[in-house]
Amino acid sequence: DAPLENEADAIKRVERRLRASGLDYPARTLRAFHTAMKVNETTQMAVLAGISGTGKSQLPRQYAAGMGIGFLQVPVQPRWDSPQDLMGFYNYIEGKFRPTDMARALWALDEIHNTENALEDRMMMVLLDEMNLARVEYYFSDFLSRLESRPRPDKVDDANLRKDAEIEFEIPKMQNPPRIFPGYNLLFAGTMNEDESTQSLSDKVVDRANILRFSAPKQIKNGRAEGTLEDTMALSRETWSRWVRPITDVDGDAQVNKRVEQMVDLMREFKRPFGHRLGRAIMAYAANYPEVEGGRGVDDALADQVEMRLLPKLRGVEV
Repeated sequence: DAPLENEADAIKRVERRLRASGLDYPARTLRAFHTAMKVNETTQMAVLAGISGTGKSQLPRQYAAGMGIGFLQVPVQPRWDSPQDLMGFYNYIEGKFRPTDMARALWALDEIHNTENALEDRMMMVLLDEMNLARVEYYFSDFLSRLESRPRPDKVDDANLRKDAEIEFEIPKMQNPPRIFPGYNLLFAGTMNEDESTQSLSDKVVDRANILRFSAPKQIKNGRAEGTLEDTMALSRETWSRWVRPITDVDGDAQVNKRVEQMVDLMREFKRPFGHRLGRAIMAYAANYPEVEGGRGVDDALADQVEMRLLPKLRGVEV
């Protein structure tokens, strides 16, 4: 049995992969994205926002490849207006259900319903590319609610607790249509371009996402590749779960509690109060921020959360 992998080594491997692909992101951006992926129990997705060509799609793609996580890119179409666009629809002429690539991927990772063929002990990232070309609340809102109503990871075996989170395919005249449970082995990210042709994100999405902003570069880099792309082993779900820290790790931390209280007070003054859910999500992020040599740990994590959670609530996501 191979030894379980160290989180810091995995992050370094992603850094090497980015360099070998000629991509240059600040180390802190990579740590922020990694932490945003780890907190998928309290925050359902990460959104990478910015102008076109700043490397928003490449970061999730190369991160997944470097970590050994499966990757599916779902290009959002401007005409999308219902959850069927995401998961598939019943074709009455052919008399059969037409699943999308995303529905197939979710089924392949659903160990609860797809008992015979599911990929066991694996992780998968779904990237909704240019997610704001269509109105996000029309096609994704229902799905986001389901992700949010998932029971805690140690309770997913309870069918009763799970039922609100499951997606049922609408197939006419079928007694027990197939259901999918989107488990914690799925990571969700989205990119959004900020230009005139796109929609802004609704409060529902802003409330349930960590939003990373990609600003225009101060100078254009040469994009020279350094090093070679190394082969990656698939990351096991077990290893990933071991990296995820519970909120209780920071519950007793006076510094974290004080900062979160300050955030609550500030947002109340700005007439944008936030509730218990967002407070817990910020603390989960602080608990899961990787230990870094020379980093400021919890300070960096809480500063990230001001940028990723509070500023979008203050200014919308438009610049």
